[in-house]
Amino acid sequence: MFDLLVARELRFEDVRLVKGVRELLGLNALRMTEEQRQVVEDYVHDNPQRVCVVLDGLDEMRMVQCSEFLSNVIKGKALKGLRLIISSRPCGDVFNLSDAQKNDRKVELVGFRPADVEVYVRKILNAKEAEELLNKVRESPQVLSMMSTPVLAYEICKTYHLRKQVPLCVSDIFQMMILRLADRHSQAQIYKTWAEVPDDIQAPILALGKFAFDKLLSQRLVFTEKELRDQAIFRDAIALGMLVVCDRTALDDAKQYRFSHLTLQESLAALYVFFCGHMTRRKVVQLVESIGPDAGHMRTFWMLLASRLNQECMETLANSLMTRRKCSEPEITSAASFTMLSREAEFPLKF
Repeated sequence: MFDLLVARELRFEDVRLVKGVRELLGLNALRMTEEQRQVVEDYVHDNPQRVCVVLDGLDEMRMVQCSEFLSNVIKGKALKGLRLIISSRPCGDVFNLSDAQKNDRKVELVGFRPADVEVYVRKILNAKEAEELLNKVRESPQVLSMMSTPVLAYEICKTYHLRKQVPLCVSDIFQMMILRLADRHSQAQIYKTWAEVPDDIQAPILALGKFAFDKLLSQRLVFTEKELRDQAIFRDAIALGMLVVCDRTALDDAKQYRFSHLTLQESLAALYVFFCGHMTRRKVVQLVESIGPDAGHMRTFWMLLASRLNQECMETLANSLMTRRKCSEPEITSAASFTMLSREAEFPLKF
């Protein structure tokens, strides 16, 4: 149906720079001659109806003004006839562009249905554990919602099998993955809280957290095997599926890795900053100022960090973000509320 199908991952993409066909298709990053790039560019201009472009993760673009070219492409005013497939979380269209043109079709991916969840849980766990977990899932719409995503369903099952605990929000799931990393690195112990993890086990995990934080700041979500270094903590993270191999690119045949989920990377980063930064009100303000004014991609990180702070520091962070980052206080208190809810219930984070 199409002569050219291009998929672009928009995670942390600076959409101000998408000013033409080359940036839209990512031609400059491909191993092509200048003549070949020009041939492709001319073909797209002349035959947009023969081209399909997938824009994956509209909600994960950097929170900046969209370029006029990209805005016009999405609105159907440029490259008329071009077929666009746009993916986004339900509330993730930061530019309200998805409603700017008539959509041929809107598809909602819901993952597991409730009936699928039950079948999956009974396949993963033994009969007794499965029945116990399913009873808890039926009592909590929040947990049932998370179970609709297969990767989260697996982690919830794994957590319940090892600790007989049910995570109450997504960040809890990844915090429990971090504890599983501590379990594996110790080669013997199963830790219920971060406070139980000895310093010699905490240290390499916090080093991984620093790695996650540095990559998050630089907006480099893919890194080479050489950058990981030959350290046991990285090997353990790979073995647990926390670090996964990416598809090899046309530019570089070397093996590349990324964190299995962005929220996992943000959880590790928040863990590192909280425990190694010794957060005070002054240090909170300094941290916000140091990251820079154009850091919308750090929004979830700020929420995860806020959930660890005392009330005074959390209010300072919220005020700093509202004045410098245009991040609303309800987002911060919502994250803190989730953590408070998990502590008041039967899930003893105490991270």
